Amino acid sequence: MSSLAMVDYINAERKAKAEAEGLTFPCKRYRKLSHDNFLKKVPKVLGENDCRKFLR
Repeated sequence: MSSLAMVDYINAERKAKAEAEGLTFPCKRYRKLSHDNFLKKVPKVLGENDCRKFLR
């Protein structure tokens, strides 16, 4: 799965959760993830060694 596809998947999940709770998307609780913000978070989540493999 590409990083763009992951961002689309995450946003779709957030949208579904927001709509299930009667909220609009994006909202304060369920924010829209952008690709550049996703790439900034990858090293924090995967760690420096593993993120090199992902960010190629």
